[in-house]
Amino acid sequence: MRAELGGGLAATLRPGPGAKVLWLHGYAMDTRVWAPLWQRLPDLYHVGVDLPGHGRSARLPADLHAGAERLAEVASRFAIDHVVGLSYGGVVALEVLALAPDHFRSAVLGAPSLPGTPHDAVMERIYQQLIAVRAGGAPPAELAARWQAAPVFVHLRDRGEAWDLVLAAIAEHPFAEATPDGMRAMAQGAPAGRFAAVTTPAAVVVGEHDLPATRRAGEAVAAQLAGGAVVHAAGCGHLALLERPDAAAGLVAAVVGGAPPAITPWPSEPAG
Repeated sequence: MRAELGGGLAATLRPGPGAKVLWLHGYAMDTRVWAPLWQRLPDLYHVGVDLPGHGRSARLPADLHAGAERLAEVASRFAIDHVVGLSYGGVVALEVLALAPDHFRSAVLGAPSLPGTPHDAVMERIYQQLIAVRAGGAPPAELAARWQAAPVFVHLRDRGEAWDLVLAAIAEHPFAEATPDGMRAMAQGAPAGRFAAVTTPAAVVVGEHDLPATRRAGEAVAAQLAGGAVVHAAGCGHLALLERPDAAAGLVAAVVGGAPPAITPWPSEPAG
C-alpha cells in the first residue's frame, strides 16, 4: 500500500498485527528491495520510506540531516518503535537515532558507517566517477550501469529475486544528487560523539566479505552506541540483509521481539 507522509516523503506500507518497523534502504534503491524480508515477517507492521531523492520521494533536498529530521517526526507521529537501515539507510538511521535517542526500542543496521567518515578507496573513486559522468551530460542509464558494477553488489548478484529488485530500483534512480554538493549534503550528519546518548539496542550487521573499510566502520558504529553490538554475517558481503533474507528476517524478528543484539546469532548458510 502506497502512502504520502508529508514533507515530500513517500512510503510503502505493509500492515501487520505486530510492532511497527521503519525500513530505510540503501543508496540508489527504494522500498521495493525489502519485499523478500517483509514476506518472511508477516506479523510486523512495515513502513518502508523512500529516502529523499529516491523512489517516489521528492528529489530535493537530499540532505542527510534534513531527511533524518523528517523521518524522526514520522516515527513519532506514527508511533514507530523500531528501525532497520541498510548501507546508506544505516547512516540515515543513525542520524534519526541521534535526533531521537530515547524513542526507538530496537535497531538493525546493515553495513552502516558514521557520517562523514572516509569511504573505501575503491568506492570513493566510483562516487567521483558518478559525479564526473553526470557533469559530462551522461543519461541516468549510464550512471546506473556504473553504480550496479560497484563491488558492494558482488555477493548479491547470484541472489535471484533480491538482485532483480535492486537492479530495477537502480535503473529508475535519477542520480540527481551525483554532484559535489549533493554527495556532500548526503554525508554531513551528527558528530560521532552524539551517538553515545542513543539508548536503543542496536544490532550492527557486518558482512564477512564486505570491504575492509566498511567492516571497520560497522565495528566503529557499534562501539559508539551504548546498546550496540556487532552481528557477524558469515558468508555475506555488503548487503547481508538482502543477500540472506531468511537470516535477516530471523535477526529482525528476534531484535524487535526484545532479544539482546549481543547474543543474537547470524546462522550459517545451509550447504548446497
